[in-house]
Amino acid sequence: MSNIHHTAIIESGAQIDPDAVIGPFCHVGRHVRIGKGTRLISNVSVLGRTTIGEHNIIWPQATIGGDPQDLKYTGEEVHLTVGDHNDIRENVTIHMGTGNGGGLTRVGSDNLLMVGAHIAHDCIIGNHCILANNVTLAGHVTIEDHANVAGLAGIHHYCIIGQFAYVGGMTRVVKDVPPFCLYEGDPARERGINTIGLERHGFSQEQILLLKEAYKRLFLRTDRFSQVPTSNRRKWYAFKTWFRSDPPAMKNNGEHELPNNFAERLDLLEADFPNDDCIQVLCRFLRNRSVGMSGRYRESLRRDDRRKKGFAALAGPGDPTRPTEAESTHEEQPAATHDAQEAGEGSSVVLNESDQVDAPVRSRA
Repeated sequence: MSNIHHTAIIESGAQIDPDAVIGPFCHVGRHVRIGKGTRLISNVSVLGRTTIGEHNIIWPQATIGGDPQDLKYTGEEVHLTVGDHNDIRENVTIHMGTGNGGGLTRVGSDNLLMVGAHIAHDCIIGNHCILANNVTLAGHVTIEDHANVAGLAGIHHYCIIGQFAYVGGMTRVVKDVPPFCLYEGDPARERGINTIGLERHGFSQEQILLLKEAYKRLFLRTDRFSQVPTSNRRKWYAFKTWFRSDPPAMKNNGEHELPNNFAERLDLLEADFPNDDCIQVLCRFLRNRSVGMSGRYRESLRRDDRRKKGFAALAGPGDPTRPTEAESTHEEQPAATHDAQEAGEGSSVVLNESDQVDAPVRSRA
């Protein structure tokens, strides 16, 4: 207990490892557990049913484990867990979960949460992620391993940021961001492969080239691009989603024509690269996005389904938001979203349990 400053307030019942350091004017609630080597520098509030792992550094004015900012929260028993070796900078706020969202907000390990970042209720943050200054996550957001979100970005509730993705600064994210991609702009969309990030994480040049080829085949249509005058190409890129029909698709190395339908392009890409883990993960992620409402897969799993479309068949058995048999009143599957229909994504998507979101890729091909 000698590592606890005499001005800190430690409520009865708090469990603090003897090697943890509690600085001046900190407040630790009665249901809090703090692991070995974690350091609260000063003026840090750790509240609620919060468990913090080992060797974290939490900087002044951070508030960890506050009640969720959700009007449906009625004081039920909910939790927040934080892993190991996280650097949580000044004025960061992380809230507990809600009963409606599974009751848990989870932050993994080895993350950097910069000044003013906000993680709302029921969010799931993976490992080795970076949230830059003033990034705000609405409720129920998932950020997969090694994702990087630049400053002032705002993430809509229920969105998923895929592994190794990069979200540009001040980007408004309203649907799932595919893994390995660079996502930014106004309106925001996929702008390419996150080449720099992949190189920094040890991906081979061969793997990066394969992902670039996959991106071109999925998102770029060079036949249409070449028909647009050079002076208008920037504007055309920004408003490409307004187009309702496609001319004949481009050819892929002279072997075959790429289909206009997005789901068929996914089928073709999966068939061409059956042994490439990264491309398979990318394709399955995009399939899941097509069944989620407004391109948000996790929103199709919510318990209070206001649109009465049922629960997505792609939900895995371990998903905390997946209903039990008693909770499921019907087996209707959600139709593809209007956003997906415009892009042709939903017309041939097959919903199988085996198509659920993959775990983050661990190996580098």
